[in-house]
Amino acid sequence: MRRKRAAAALLAAGLLLCASCQAREEAVSAAPVYSLATVFTQEIYAGDAAVLEQTPALLAALDAKYNRFSQTSELSAVNAAAGGAPVTVSEEMLGLLARAQEYAESTGGAFSPTLAPLTSLWDFEEKICPAPAAVEAALPQCDGSVLALDAAAGTAFLSQAGAGLDLGALVKGYAVERILEQYRVAGVTSALVSCGSSIGLVGTKPSGADFLIGVRDPDGGAGDFIATLALSDCLLSTSGDYERQFEADGVRYHHILDPATGWPARSGLRAVTVVGQDGAATDAFSTAAYVLGLTDGAAAVRAAGMEAVFVTEDGSICVTPGLEGKITVTDARYTLRVLSE
Repeated sequence: MRRKRAAAALLAAGLLLCASCQAREEAVSAAPVYSLATVFTQEIYAGDAAVLEQTPALLAALDAKYNRFSQTSELSAVNAAAGGAPVTVSEEMLGLLARAQEYAESTGGAFSPTLAPLTSLWDFEEKICPAPAAVEAALPQCDGSVLALDAAAGTAFLSQAGAGLDLGALVKGYAVERILEQYRVAGVTSALVSCGSSIGLVGTKPSGADFLIGVRDPDGGAGDFIATLALSDCLLSTSGDYERQFEADGVRYHHILDPATGWPARSGLRAVTVVGQDGAATDAFSTAAYVLGLTDGAAAVRAAGMEAVFVTEDGSICVTPGLEGKITVTDARYTLRVLSE
């Protein structure tokens, strides 16, 4: 059921709509939808709000393809056949896997779609840290070369037994991208979609103002932010070390794994937000940039035609040149630095 309401803050893993920082404008929203292990919220400010009713079916279809925890998903079928035979998959899945391979190659493997053997070892809810030997044993199964795609045959194949796909680092951004595609087809000209770590914006606010998006305080709660971004007509995704983490024996472990080591990345960063026009890419590159660190991460993001915000461990907020003038630091503990071209 749709309902009218004033725009409220969208609490998220790394981003939130900063409603307190801008004029309130009326939107039509829908009930939140749970899919792909997260919650999607939608707000349409200008356009036919009937399109909101199409989102649950779209997300159900995406979940049926990409949910690796569902035994009946397409992705699980590929994983189950690892080391056996190629699996026929949908054209959409083949295309997304091809994009994932491209992102892996362009980031030097800092993003990887084949991390399931490693991610399966970690349990951040139960605070389970795997044995070093188990991590070492899983690394060869995670090499990107284990995934082979055959566009002509329409198949995906994991060549090594025990290998597995995990698209958690890009599928949420991709889902937001797909929702925005439906909006545009329906003639929507102003909207916001959020699934926590990824946000999609159509146009500006009806007043012509940008949407204000808060950058979360890595040491605060979900509603605390350290800066705001003034953005329109784009997608953005955040990866942060505060999203899923635990401490054991005095060491803090977070969920952003370095594919080269199998352990949480230690790159001097607390969070990365990537802004662009491709939801899957912003999602994948926010993870990759966190793994790569500030210098190499910024270079990878810029080479892909996107922009980024880096929150560092030493209290800096660093932005690529394209976001200069679009960010305002709101927390005196942090200093702003614009990276060179």
